[in-house]
Amino acid sequence: QNRSGIQGCLKHFPGQGHAKVDTHKDHCIINLDQETLLSREIQPFTKLAKSSDMVMLSHCIYPAFCDKPASSSKKIIEKVLKEHVGFEGVVASDDMMMGAVPQDEEEWANALVESLVAGVDLLLVCRGIDRAKLACERIDQESKKSSAVRKRLELAAAKVSRFREKLPA
Repeated sequence: QNRSGIQGCLKHFPGQGHAKVDTHKDHCIINLDQETLLSREIQPFTKLAKSSDMVMLSHCIYPAFCDKPASSSKKIIEKVLKEHVGFEGVVASDDMMMGAVPQDEEEWANALVESLVAGVDLLLVCRGIDRAKLACERIDQESKKSSAVRKRLELAAAKVSRFREKLPA
């Protein structure tokens, strides 16, 4: 346990070493085959999964796995990160204010809900109080309309709460 109150985070799953575009600015597609992704890019995450409590997802698209960004891909989160890698901790998005995420308010809010439903436990909105409010409002609306979204939100909140309890007071 780290007494400083600082907790590490593995990032950017499943690996951004071959990114040709900065996801702060725009979309990025990483065209590596599944074998290379699993044997090389994901290997560090596999080695560290049991000793880390948080993994941050990439906003890159990995066509070998899915046609969606990792941060909104149930396949990448459930099948690759949780089942293949064996990660059981908090799954965090990268900043949802980055250029790789649609920034039109409606599309953006939909992207947050999509990421939550896909398995993200902690959605990062790193700037813009109006966007943070919009995120809370949209997720609240969706959780009232859908029992599946509500259940997913409750699971995510519980996982984040357990993570926070491990931090020093």
